[in-house]
Amino acid sequence: MVSLSIGITTVGVLLSIAFVVLMLYRRNSKHGEIAMTNSTLRYNDHSRVILVAKCPDYINANYIDGVRQEKVYIATQGPRKNTVSDFWSMVWQERVKQVVMLTNVMEGVKINENRVVTQYHYTAWPDHDTPDPLCLLLFHNHVTRTKVARHKVPTLVHCSAGIGRTGTYIAIDALYEEVDQYALFLTSSVPERENYINAISLPSFIHSNAFIITHYQTTGNSVDFIRLITDYESDIVVCMEPLCNVEFSSDGPWSIEIVEPTLTRTQDYSQTASQFLSLVSFVQSVKTHNPITVVSRDGAALCGVFCAVYNLIQQLTIDEEMDVFSVVRLLQTRRPELCSTLEEYAMIHDALMTYIESNASGNTYYNSERWTGVLR
Repeated sequence: MVSLSIGITTVGVLLSIAFVVLMLYRRNSKHGEIAMTNSTLRYNDHSRVILVAKCPDYINANYIDGVRQEKVYIATQGPRKNTVSDFWSMVWQERVKQVVMLTNVMEGVKINENRVVTQYHYTAWPDHDTPDPLCLLLFHNHVTRTKVARHKVPTLVHCSAGIGRTGTYIAIDALYEEVDQYALFLTSSVPERENYINAISLPSFIHSNAFIITHYQTTGNSVDFIRLITDYESDIVVCMEPLCNVEFSSDGPWSIEIVEPTLTRTQDYSQTASQFLSLVSFVQSVKTHNPITVVSRDGAALCGVFCAVYNLIQQLTIDEEMDVFSVVRLLQTRRPELCSTLEEYAMIHDALMTYIESNASGNTYYNSERWTGVLR
């Protein structure tokens, strides 16, 4: 059971990576002339970097588009003795601020120019082998955190040949960019508080930003949860476990509906399915145009079950059919940990079966604890 659960999550992550890589390939690959020039491989003329102040103007480097922006990266091979001058001419010409070096081979280079260029050197990637995934992600995180946002210039990435390791790093960065577009940030200002919160937006069957998914905040961070629901004007909060009271303070009142299970979740799937169906039925009966906040202990467990059941009932109502795989897959593109266990798939199945059976018999599910609170 554990191996199958891990497998489902892994497949979701791999599909997300494959999608981003395919998208980058389609956007950046065209037929180009292939030729040998001064012991360098010439390819993809449509996107190559042209050295304006050099004759000849060729360097083995290409612009790579990102997910939402053109020319986010420059992919190139590591500078050789006969191309060092061209390499730094390109850095100067393209106003590069970050150079990501993924090879252990390093030429001794000096440049007498008055401009700061930061080089990030990853030394733990063995040739013809794979690096430690966690170390590579930590390296990528460091490069991302130290990038100055106002610099709208390409990031130069190179390894020995400018292909394998370079493409892998760019794909990872693009995948993070794809995921980050669904992340939510706090817009309100609170002294000594950052604008980050572990929350993402999810679509329903008919609205693109129907849900906000987050986790229970600790006592010291409860103010960020209040900022989240007020910043995005969320007036319904659905709790995946019985709610614990949290002290907080706010500048003004904000009225919300809080819905929570009446009982602690058990191993009885039919009982758990009934609870989820009760939560979904109640929330769907509340008229709101604002996002619905769904909260669990880690921002993933059971949140996907609630959203999947909610969306599938909408799909059944509108299309008179359901596609469980596609609905769950869409949620996992936003957060791969959603619906990542066989138990959660079983809950979705049981909740839908209960809904279909109760709908046929005319029963309506309203069996959850509800109260209205005013945040002050």
